[in-house]
Order: sequence, then C-alpha cells, then structure tokens
Amino acid sequence: MLIDAAHKRWGWTTGALGLVAALAYAVYARSAPGGPVGGSWQGLLFGLAGSALMVYAGLLGVRKKFPRWRIGSAQTWLRGHIWLGLLSVPLILFHAGFRLGGTLEQLLWAVLAAIIFSGLLALALQQWLPRMMTVRVPRETFYEQVPHVCALLQFEADAQLAEICGPWPFERPSLVEEPRRKSYKYVVYTSEIPPEPPPEPVAAPVASPPETAGGTATAVKAAPKPTPKPRGPRVPTAAQGSAPLRQVYESKIRPFLDASWQSGSDLADAQTTEGLFAQLRAELPQEFHRELQMLWDACDERRELAEQVKLHRLLHSWMFLHVPLTWALLVLGAAHVMSALYW
Repeated sequence: MLIDAAHKRWGWTTGALGLVAALAYAVYARSAPGGPVGGSWQGLLFGLAGSALMVYAGLLGVRKKFPRWRIGSAQTWLRGHIWLGLLSVPLILFHAGFRLGGTLEQLLWAVLAAIIFSGLLALALQQWLPRMMTVRVPRETFYEQVPHVCALLQFEADAQLAEICGPWPFERPSLVEEPRRKSYKYVVYTSEIPPEPPPEPVAAPVASPPETAGGTATAVKAAPKPTPKPRGPRVPTAAQGSAPLRQVYESKIRPFLDASWQSGSDLADAQTTEGLFAQLRAELPQEFHRELQMLWDACDERRELAEQVKLHRLLHSWMFLHVPLTWALLVLGAAHVMSALYW
C-alpha cells in the first residue's frame, strides 16, 4: 500500500491519540506511589487498549479470507492495521511501565519488535518496488499468469519456426488453449502428424460376365470404389540453410522460454543474448532474419517475466515473517494474560 494523502487523516488521528495516551501516562506515573505497574487499574486500561488494537490488526488476515463481508472496505482495514498497530506499541509500553518483565514478557517484546520491523520493511518495499517494476518490467502481467505466458511464448515460437525448420520432436506446451493452437495452420510437433494410412489393397481383375443361352450377359456387382485418402494439415519441411537456427533453438532458446527459469542459461544475460543473435544473423540467410528478431523479442520478454517474479517474491517475502509472528504474538499475549490472572 502506498502512503498517500488518504493516510493523512489516519496519521493525524493516531498521533493525537498517542499524545493523549502519553499525557495520561505522565499523570499516572507521577501519582503512583510505587511507580507505574501493569496490575494497577491504569496499567490494565493501557494493556486492554493495546491488546485490543493488536487483535484488530491481526484480524486483517481474517477479513481478507472473507472479502464479501461488508464490514468496512479492505483499504480501511489495511490503513487501520498500519496506524492502529503502531499505536498499540506505546500503549503496551505504558502498560508495562517501560519494563521488560520476566521471560514470557521479554519474548513478547522480541516478537512485537520483529513484527514492527517486518511491517515497516513491507511499507518501504511497497513504496519502492512497484515503481521499479514499471521501469524494469514494461510488459508486466499478472503473477499467476506467468507460466501461461511462458507457454504461449514457447508455442508461438514453435509454430512460427516450424515453417522453415520443420516439425519439432517435442510435445506441445500443455497450458496453451485449443483455440490458440488451432489458429496456426501447420502441424508443428511430430506427435501431432497423422500417420500415413495403409496402402489400398489391389482389387482382383473382374472376369467377363458369362453369357446365358439367349446370348445376354448376367449382371455382375461392380467392385467398390477405394476410400479417398484423408486430407490432413500440411506438414512443413525444413528450408535449406535453417539447420543452425534449428540447432540453437532446440538446445538454448526453447528451454530458456520454458516456465521453469534457467538462471544459468546464456540467454539470461542480455549482452550474451545480443552476441548470440549477432552470430546467428551473420550465419543465416536474410530471409530468416524476421524469425530471428521474433526469437530475440521472446527472450527479452522471458527475462522481463523472470525479473517480475523476482521482484514479486521480494515484495511479498516479508509476509513469511510478519504473518506467523502476528499469530504468535496473539498466542503469547493470551498466555501473558492467563499467567497474570493466575499469579
């Protein structure tokens, strides 16, 4: 979430509530004979208020699981999660009287500090990474669609190069829809070439019909006509001089376009890719240069998709720390309340 003008009201409100709480704590700390303690009614109020804000912040995950709930918008919940979650920190400090406490309380402080750190890190990443993604990944797509886009890149390269390189000995990518496959005229995979029908049996010569006594011939049933050979799609043949292109495509380019990213491939580096295609352009005839440019564009798009996946994972990596720690904090907080009531 970007910190924009919509957060201004939340920031001012949170700051005002924090200031009121600090003034109330100052009055309470000066009037308490033995100093502020969590067991006093003032300390309990601070603790209850801070715990309630933590519970509210933790319920954001539940709200996301049920988007149809009409209990505030998702943006409102998220802004409240940020600002009210931050407000809970000084309230808990006032509850503890700025003391670390025992082992359980120290563990609570450590978990709370890790949650605040991961949350602030997430906010910083969300201000920076989306802008970087628009610059470094101009052909950005939905993250969940990346494997599908890679399959389309691979299939379209197969189909366009089959006209000059002949059918391919590998399987068609499974993520390509049937309408898209049928939009290409030519069979591009050897497994999809229909087998040759068996040769038609040679019909035996028909004998002359015998004549009857009256000199007329009896009718003989005519031999059946042969079944016409089914017409399948035209199978392209390899053009002369296309062998170097086919060899490089099968060994390097096609595996690179696959959904499984190959970071060790030569094509993962833009400069190495440029050198490879410059060499192919010098070796291949002029009529193949259009297909070379198409392959170069496909490799560039595959690198952009890999960059998008990397930035997306970096943008969401904090959740692997933040979310489990949030639930751990709620559990430890409940244990702290039960231990305080018992002892």
